[in-house]
Amino acid sequence: MHRLTSPFTLVELMVTMVITSILFALFLPLFDTIVSGNSVSAGARLVGTNVGIARQLAQTSRNHVALVIPGDPTLPGGRRLDDDYKFAMVRLAYVDNDGTTFEGWLEDSKWTFLPTGALTLQVDDHVGIKKGTGGAKEYTNDPLEYPYPGPTITNIPYDDWLCVESDGTPANSNTTGTSRGITFRPTGKPDHASRYISIGESVYVGNTFIHKKPWQVSDPEKFKGGANQITIKINGFTSAVSYITPDRYPDDPTEEP
Repeated sequence: MHRLTSPFTLVELMVTMVITSILFALFLPLFDTIVSGNSVSAGARLVGTNVGIARQLAQTSRNHVALVIPGDPTLPGGRRLDDDYKFAMVRLAYVDNDGTTFEGWLEDSKWTFLPTGALTLQVDDHVGIKKGTGGAKEYTNDPLEYPYPGPTITNIPYDDWLCVESDGTPANSNTTGTSRGITFRPTGKPDHASRYISIGESVYVGNTFIHKKPWQVSDPEKFKGGANQITIKINGFTSAVSYITPDRYPDDPTEEP
């Protein structure tokens, strides 16, 4: 009887395992960065695609079509969106001519969720995450420092499974509330000047954004806020959609990139 023998000695196998462990430890952060970056890029592409669909449908249907982008909306009776859904979903809807009142979801429309780890941090009239109002010319890590400039879309129906009661228990019925949004007129142009949707790597817990990679630079005028992010710009004149990374942000967020 012949005994089977391994082509490798035990020492060789142990050395291989040690080398593999070292390489894994070295490249795990890189892999994590790639995965994180992909979630933001994928989230930006998802939202950008829906922006394009909203624009096209507004033109073809001759209606006002909005991309509804909830943040932490105002809901009646103390209800709120579950934290898992805040700043994390979009949906296409018909709105009135003022772009402020929900009239109905597009046919076969459903809530679309951004990849895990990516959120719509700000929807406004500035690139990146702008700090405060009153002409502030700085970026920040807190998207809530700059209020949504509107117009707010009202009467948005939120399914019960998206919401919780004031005490944190699951909601037992559907409800209506407000939402951020970008509306396109029948011409295909946005209802206001150039609009920006900033998407970044973050989680939202207890009314607080936690960025995995806060932007840290010595010059406060260049403090971009949340290093891993992409801003989608919808041009107010041409309706063209472009994607802007922080390295292309102007030093002053009130300037056009």
